[in-house]
Amino acid sequence: MARTSTYLNFSRNTEAAFLFYQNVFGTAFLGPIMRMGDVPNQGQPPLAEADKNLVMNVALPILGGHILMGTDAPESMGFTLNAGNNLFINLEPDTLEETQKLFEALSPGGKVGMPLQQMFWGAHFGSLTDQFGIQWMFNCPVPLEAAASNPSDAQPLLQPRLMNLPAFAMLGHKILTQPASPEIPQLWANFRPSELADYNAEPKVTYGLMQMDLATGILTYMAGVTTRLSITPAGFERWEFAANDYAVFEATLSTISQTFDYIYGSWLPNSSFQRGTGPDFERYGPLFDPQNPNSTLEIYIPVLPQSS
Repeated sequence: MARTSTYLNFSRNTEAAFLFYQNVFGTAFLGPIMRMGDVPNQGQPPLAEADKNLVMNVALPILGGHILMGTDAPESMGFTLNAGNNLFINLEPDTLEETQKLFEALSPGGKVGMPLQQMFWGAHFGSLTDQFGIQWMFNCPVPLEAAASNPSDAQPLLQPRLMNLPAFAMLGHKILTQPASPEIPQLWANFRPSELADYNAEPKVTYGLMQMDLATGILTYMAGVTTRLSITPAGFERWEFAANDYAVFEATLSTISQTFDYIYGSWLPNSSFQRGTGPDFERYGPLFDPQNPNSTLEIYIPVLPQSS
């Protein structure tokens, strides 16, 4: 069912704000408040004690079924909030056609932050600021069969190449979120690889790392770059990786969701491998163009030989 929600970012006082709104509207939260410290530490840099009780996600219905959603986005996690970048109206239409119609209707005279495009979590996402300075996000889940209705968009039958990568580290911005959350493209919009130019081991290359905790449903996601240096600059986080074997698949922006579906729904169950430990990640090379749906990227999946 289609719905509209307003997504609010606060530096450290999301809970106080939402308790205030709850009192005003007399409604109940949609589920418990999810906190940053709810996620088990899986070899990642520990959260500061002061950050563990911050809000990762909270949702509150107000009037007419409208949902307020919110998260803490403190400077200690790499965010810089200003009046204007702390509020989005998030639209979740039922169909891609309706999503495109609304996106095109709101765009004239404004500024497109991210063109409407298919994302790895199985949805079409886009963002824009309209001519009056109001920020909008669009998130439309699209079934695989609908996305592949055009023969040129059909699910790829790919065979990966296998690679062994030595231990390495990433620097970037990391969030604890959920699949299909608008926080992910917002993270990319706030990420500035140029600020890590002196640390980046692969100039003009960026990575999107994702690790799902199946027990909690919490997704750890990082937008970052690789580094050979042991220094972690202020305002960024570090994620260390042990040496590992990976199956590497090629995809495009327009086929990335189908590629993930193929990897986990077809290739991996029928291969001689099982999933290894560590996150999946996407590598966006020097020639990658986020405005071109046919621009190519690589998907790395950690693998181990099937146990006999």
